[in-house]
Amino acid sequence: MPSPIRPRPWFTDHAVEAMEFSCSVFPNSHIVSIDRYPDESLNPHYAGMSGKVIKGIFELDGNRFICLDGGPAFTFNEAITLTDERGDQAEIDHYGRRYRLFTPASSAAGSRTSMGSVGRSFRPTSAS
Repeated sequence: MPSPIRPRPWFTDHAVEAMEFSCSVFPNSHIVSIDRYPDESLNPHYAGMSGKVIKGIFELDGNRFICLDGGPAFTFNEAITLTDERGDQAEIDHYGRRYRLFTPASSAAGSRTSMGSVGRSFRPTSAS
């Protein structure tokens, strides 16, 4: 059974190009689907994002990734978001709560790193 955990790279506005390039590099790779942001007039949150990738799914040699265009406020870097595709919200919440308890050995005394959740995606956030 494939893992329900998916790496989720965020791009400024080149998700399609990144998927196409990545798929051209690795064997057995392809774009599965591309969903785009709706018309920006529908929601102020979509300003400047109309037609860009809100969810792109692609596979690199059998490993599934989910990406998106995050706009200029969210530039691409080496960090990743883990997306949990389990169907049961209770199970997602369970893992999200457990993930927040992670404290890396390299963290400063008195601080901790927690995992903040946005929908079904978990990404590192700083907490004291």
